[in-house]
Amino acid sequence: MKTRRNAGFTILELVLVIIVVVILVGLMLPTLPRGGRSGRIYCTSNQKQISLAFRMWANEHAEKFPMELTGAEGGTKESAIQGLPLATFKIISNELNNPKPLTCPEDKRRKRVTDFTQLTSKNLSYFLGVDASEKAPQTILLGDRNLCINGQPTNGFVQITDWSTVTWGADIHKYQGNIGLADGSAHQVTDFVFQKQLGATGLTTNRFAIP
Repeated sequence: MKTRRNAGFTILELVLVIIVVVILVGLMLPTLPRGGRSGRIYCTSNQKQISLAFRMWANEHAEKFPMELTGAEGGTKESAIQGLPLATFKIISNELNNPKPLTCPEDKRRKRVTDFTQLTSKNLSYFLGVDASEKAPQTILLGDRNLCINGQPTNGFVQITDWSTVTWGADIHKYQGNIGLADGSAHQVTDFVFQKQLGATGLTTNRFAIP
């Protein structure tokens, strides 16, 4: 009598298939778009790096951030109070090493660059907290630029006295956002938590420079 060979997978063949699939998935993961929750995590990481770079800069400048010092003192106070954050982010180039963290992966209107000489406001995804200070750790140092006042997107020099008017727009994280504090930490925050943090800064008026 003739015997028929089993047409199914052997255990060895099954193991080999699983190994190949795992390798292919591993190769594909770095090329997948950084959207959704993962994109927001990358954004938080960016802000953490930037916040720490500011603190490193302050360590060499009498514990003051660039926007606390005038140009004559080696800072960027004048441009910051004009609502222009670019100079302040550029001045920490030695501490940050690379401008990539200044662009959120979910900010489709901003293009990431790899050299500070190429950096313009069109590459910035984050606003600057003009009054942030190491002496006040809960002050807001930076945050996503999709800031809205009374439901309207805004940019330039913004002064906020009524926290309840501040919300996140849909542009970047779908009505949510991230902020970095003067203590070097970074946080994912809803509208309510952001408004609460504005009150926790201890400032009557929170001033931001939004690109």
